Amino acid sequence: MTMQSLADPVTTEVIRNFMSACAEDMNATLFRSAYTPIIYEGRDCAVALMDRHARPLGQSTGVPLFLCNLEVCVQHTLDLHGPEWFEPGDIVIMNDSYVQGSH
Repeated sequence: MTMQSLADPVTTEVIRNFMSACAEDMNATLFRSAYTPIIYEGRDCAVALMDRHARPLGQSTGVPLFLCNLEVCVQHTLDLHGPEWFEPGDIVIMNDSYVQGSH
């Protein structure tokens, strides 16, 4: 049996929506726990779930600029530290305007 025969459209949509819902939940938690009104009022952020190769599995709604560069930021961190640096459940926070292209 090939992997292609295991991925039916219904299962694919259920998994895709689950990943997006997880990212939206992460974003809602960020809004609720933020200390700065820039995030909890202005919603000036974005979050995503990524795989080990910096490919997005699910993204929250958010500022388009942030959504577009999340992959670049995670890939930069992988290049800088190597994939063995990460452990399950790790969170990476980046504020490097030279990598992100924003504040």
